[in-house]
Amino acid sequence: MRVAVISLIAFSIALPQANGGATEVTPLSFRDQVSQEIKKAEEALAETARVYLPQEKNPDYYSRQNDYYREIIGRMRKSLLLAQGQSQQDLVSKLRDGIAKMEEMLGRRTLAEFRLSLRQEIDWAVRKERDSAALKSLLQATECLGENRASDQAKTLLAGMFEQLFQLFSQKPRLTDGDCVALKKAHMLWSSFYDSSNEAVELASGKSIEKIPLYNVNAHNSTVFYWLKEMARGRIPDGGLPLLHADTHTDLGHIHNHLAGSHWAHGVDVPEIGRLLRLEDKTQLKAHLAKTVIPKLDKMSEEAKVQAIKQIEAADSSDLQAQIEQSMRERVHHIAQPILGAVATGMTNKVIMCLPPWSKNQMERSKLRPDGTVAIENMFFVKDQNQLALRSKSYMEILGRAGASTGEILSTIPTGALDCNSEVRNEESGNVSVVPKQQSGIPDLKQFFSNSEAKKGFILDIDLDVFVSNGRPEKGVAEPISFARTREHDRLIGKHGTHDEGTETDPDVFVSAKELRLIQGRIDHFFDQLKDAKANGILPKVITIADSTLLERAVDTARMDSTNGGNYTPECLAFLVNYKVRKKLAELYPIQQAE
Repeated sequence: MRVAVISLIAFSIALPQANGGATEVTPLSFRDQVSQEIKKAEEALAETARVYLPQEKNPDYYSRQNDYYREIIGRMRKSLLLAQGQSQQDLVSKLRDGIAKMEEMLGRRTLAEFRLSLRQEIDWAVRKERDSAALKSLLQATECLGENRASDQAKTLLAGMFEQLFQLFSQKPRLTDGDCVALKKAHMLWSSFYDSSNEAVELASGKSIEKIPLYNVNAHNSTVFYWLKEMARGRIPDGGLPLLHADTHTDLGHIHNHLAGSHWAHGVDVPEIGRLLRLEDKTQLKAHLAKTVIPKLDKMSEEAKVQAIKQIEAADSSDLQAQIEQSMRERVHHIAQPILGAVATGMTNKVIMCLPPWSKNQMERSKLRPDGTVAIENMFFVKDQNQLALRSKSYMEILGRAGASTGEILSTIPTGALDCNSEVRNEESGNVSVVPKQQSGIPDLKQFFSNSEAKKGFILDIDLDVFVSNGRPEKGVAEPISFARTREHDRLIGKHGTHDEGTETDPDVFVSAKELRLIQGRIDHFFDQLKDAKANGILPKVITIADSTLLERAVDTARMDSTNGGNYTPECLAFLVNYKVRKKLAELYPIQQAE
């Protein structure tokens, strides 16, 4: 199969001529840099059209080449943001056109890579006399995607197949190596629909206040982008909402208050970004930026400020909002940063950590007072130079070594913590017992909400790793996959240097019946808490799910959220847990469906 390529529209730029003798090397202008990027994109597309013979290539070939595509797309996206900030509309148009073509071709190539890997796994299963029916169903399902379009329409066509896969594997008493191969491939295809589903939900969200938007991402920091969207339309009100953060980790990493670069939005403080997006009349965004924001930016020269104001006045309000949202997305760029993103922009006024027993040492659990109220502690967040962070001993030490002050208080947020399941931690081994504990003196979820908070609702944020461990029970205990990020890790293994997130997790993909029962119990316990809160009139206003895997997508267009979710949800369990959680959410709440 050969792929027709529509050539990107090239544009001419006058280059300085050498004036005899030695050639003087001058820095490339921004327009020259963009011209080179578009030329590289054209060359990559032409090369793909020339050698696009997927039946003759292997997955490793596509993987190597696709990394180059992602690199080009990433550079073009950064240039697009700068071109928008400089109101260079001719470059904006050409870059958007080039990115769209590159995304389309990358989607085709990753889908071809996925199909090839499926065929290889099917051949292997046949040789080993294993059941290959699930893999064959997935291969056949890819035909519904056309060349590369993982659309909501295709997802609807495949809904029956995904349900069958879920029923097949969720009813198995244990998962074999062969099962895990099929389940990993199922998640790669399933997650390919996240972007299109999120976009459709976002469009439909403003039409019905009764329906609750649900966004699904892989990397946890990507949830902040969709919270911003819901704040901008008013679903998250001025003053913020309580944030229920169900996760194995507290995700309290620092974020950058400013970004390097010449785009005017990079110099706007994160708290100001929150105020801008909460403007009820977005047509006032332009005037507010020009009159009260840009003139106060310390990091811009007076000449740059004048130019920025001209660019803002020439831009459309919706385009300005998109640039601000994208600038914020780039600041919250790591999986450990979503809480700071929500706090700094004013999206949350209380953080409720729902943590499993194996993250006990990260935060003490809240206690009930004699009068039945919950003892809530305050977390202090500080701003110093270009950073926003939790005021902690480690952060203060870093500031001190850098010769900086202790930072001004950005905000004070009431914070509580409860157990997300009823298991017992074995303090001696650091593992988790299968024996449920009797809850005593520990508050229920509903008790963390005041009457006024209960009426306004909350942000429900679920990281799938809160339910899963590495599936390797030993002598009645199950070691959580997240143990590499707890204090027990060094105590059990001994002091050692830093390492990749996944190098000390369980290499055995076999999942036992005992572990599957534990996971089901954790999910049930969490949803019992949500049901109890709902019975008391406490409902979420927006829901986000983060998969937290390193699995790639069958169709990848190099969007901001694709991989880099961390290795905290075992690949073998990602599809089953995600599908189960979404089903239970749909049973409990009126979820906004894509239209």
